Amino acid sequence: MPVAASDESGHDSHRRRRKPKRGGSLSWDKANGQGHRSAKGEKRQMFWMLIGGASLLLLLLAGVLAAMLGGADTPRPPAVDGKNGGQSAPDADLPAAPARGDAEFLALAEPMARSFLEARTVDEMLPFVRDPGRAGPRMKGFYNRGTMDAPGMSAFNIDSEVIHEGIISSVRLRTRDFEDRQMSFVETPEGPRIDWESWAGWSGLSWEEFLETKPRDPVLFRVVLSDVDYYNMVFRDEAKWRSYRLESPDGANSLYGYAERDSVLDGRLRPGPDVKRRNFILMLRFPVDGDTRDQVVIDRLVTEGWVLENEDKQ
Repeated sequence: MPVAASDESGHDSHRRRRKPKRGGSLSWDKANGQGHRSAKGEKRQMFWMLIGGASLLLLLLAGVLAAMLGGADTPRPPAVDGKNGGQSAPDADLPAAPARGDAEFLALAEPMARSFLEARTVDEMLPFVRDPGRAGPRMKGFYNRGTMDAPGMSAFNIDSEVIHEGIISSVRLRTRDFEDRQMSFVETPEGPRIDWESWAGWSGLSWEEFLETKPRDPVLFRVVLSDVDYYNMVFRDEAKWRSYRLESPDGANSLYGYAERDSVLDGRLRPGPDVKRRNFILMLRFPVDGDTRDQVVIDRLVTEGWVLENEDKQ
């Protein structure tokens, strides 16, 4: 006959004397209706808790070590164009900068720069430039009939300094007519190549054509920007606009450019108290609601400086 629940406590002493069945595991004893572990069970649980804690600690240490080792070889994230708070999308699928020292870079770059500056035709220059398929038509349009005077080179790396920024490396050199200029090299699958667009100050239109056609759609321009106080025509409202002087890389042409005062764009363009002139790539257009001669809207900041990591943006 089954034992009633109310009789369990009365048979406790009898149950403690019973041996476990052969092949079975130790059972939990009951006293006063509450469960408790045997000393042996407590030791077993403590053992497995220690094993689990040690395993977790090892996993955490392994994760930290992997993160530290992995971070050392992770390439620098591609910069957002223009450093302008995200106005342009980050570059994607760009090659990582190689782990070569300055001496190795200079050994590759100097003869390349010398041959480039000695070239008298576009075809002679193309082997040394970045993406010759894209640059070639631009170069032939930039140089009348594809020929030019070769400036030559009298000295390379005149500052004894190589500036590296991601896949871009820049040095200063001196041409044979004693003009000191910066030349930028961009890492490609074939190795470093000269960024011709920044060297020539190439823009989407010539300054003369831009002033003549007055496009209302934005056009890419490389400019030297400085502060100026000039408000006129559709840009006469000083509370709405801030004015800038935009000069062509060769200094032969200039425009007045306007950004909305105190906007994010305006904040990125401001030269600062100790900086008089800055190089930018900007998107410029003529205003749609008025006719001006040399006053344009600064539609967007593409990048600070004249070199783009991602050529698809120019």
